[in-house]
Amino acid sequence: MCISNDANDPALTIVVWQEDSPLPDVLTKDSLQRIARHQYRSGVYTWLDNLCNPLWNSLTECLPLWMAPNLVTLIGAMNCLVSYAGTWYYAPTATEALPAVLLIVNGVLLITAYTLDCMDGKQARRTKTSSPLGQLLDHGLDCLCLLAHVAAVQGWLRAGDSLVLQMIVQSTFYLAQWEEYFTGILPHGTGPIGVTEVNYGLALLSILFGTVWRVATTNPDHGPFDDDFAPYLQIILEKGWLPAKVLDACGGSQTLLDAIADWQIKDAMLFAWFLLTVILCSLSMMRVAVHLKSWKNTLRAFLQLITPVAIVILALLDEFPTITDRNSPPIHQAIRWKSFAVGLLYCFMTIKVIVFAMSRQSIAIVQLDVLPLLVAVSVSLYDPRLTAEGHVLLWQCLSLWWGLQLWNWAATASRQICSTLGIQMFTIPTITRTEI
Repeated sequence: MCISNDANDPALTIVVWQEDSPLPDVLTKDSLQRIARHQYRSGVYTWLDNLCNPLWNSLTECLPLWMAPNLVTLIGAMNCLVSYAGTWYYAPTATEALPAVLLIVNGVLLITAYTLDCMDGKQARRTKTSSPLGQLLDHGLDCLCLLAHVAAVQGWLRAGDSLVLQMIVQSTFYLAQWEEYFTGILPHGTGPIGVTEVNYGLALLSILFGTVWRVATTNPDHGPFDDDFAPYLQIILEKGWLPAKVLDACGGSQTLLDAIADWQIKDAMLFAWFLLTVILCSLSMMRVAVHLKSWKNTLRAFLQLITPVAIVILALLDEFPTITDRNSPPIHQAIRWKSFAVGLLYCFMTIKVIVFAMSRQSIAIVQLDVLPLLVAVSVSLYDPRLTAEGHVLLWQCLSLWWGLQLWNWAATASRQICSTLGIQMFTIPTITRTEI
């Protein structure tokens, strides 16, 4: 249903709940032609990007010329899959302490995955096979790999019983793709800190938690950030550091201070990460508003954030089922499955934005694929007959449903793009290899 049409830019057309998709396909002929003309524009490199570029170039030169860049992307994503599977195996309820060896392995896998992620584009230019399909596969798998990165961080942060961190990370990634959808430029970071610093930084922390700080990290009864935050809050207030000034600006009420005093250190870390995300998302919205200039176009752009906001609210609204025994393993097992199911849904929505950013196709404000999440959360909160096992089964079914939806949509889009551009997903045509 279209309620406002923009002939100059289809991306600014307001569609309520159904995109203009020629079923069983997902992209129109006009969209495919725009994808064929699409040119990727990345944001500004950070200092670490510039420092690592010579290394990435040298490693890319070691790859055989017959290796398709999408194959490099896929191999990198396999590292994330191994990390996610290992974390799930050793922490099936997302609350257990991970073995020191797995923490080290997760760090190495993240370094390998991100390095290959930086090499695939260089391999594409080296083999003269750059294409919009590469951008779809690269950024689409990056989106899925976020689930592995979040699980790995929760392994040493020990905050697996909440989806706060996952929603923070996935929302930041979504906003970056949303910004590219309207400005044509994908931001890599803000100031001196970008994607490279974050990925390599998290990998280094995982290795340190598996070596230098392994005693605190692998304690099954007490995580490294489970201590009370109150003593540190007192120091912050006495020293008058920046967080204290922020509290003063918020009124510094005793109720607020008492609530913060009940935090653990990991709660303060998550809140700090949340504030950073708010800043990054605000900057992204500001850049989109400046680019679009008109307040009407800006409103149209902001309306497309309704669905991701709904996903975050519904995911956090149902942090725990109605069953009161939190120590029951099936309930914590449901948290892991819920994380996976909601993660797949958010990835599905994000991959749509990635593809439509290239095709300039309008995105529906209300994505009907969110309705099963609304039903699941309602049942979990208000149906007293739901057992712990039923809660697990509920999120397992939704994981399967959204996984199939994501696979079918992405596979259909990829098939259409390959057919339009006359290319293959994981192989380089012989004629192209001869020309190199």
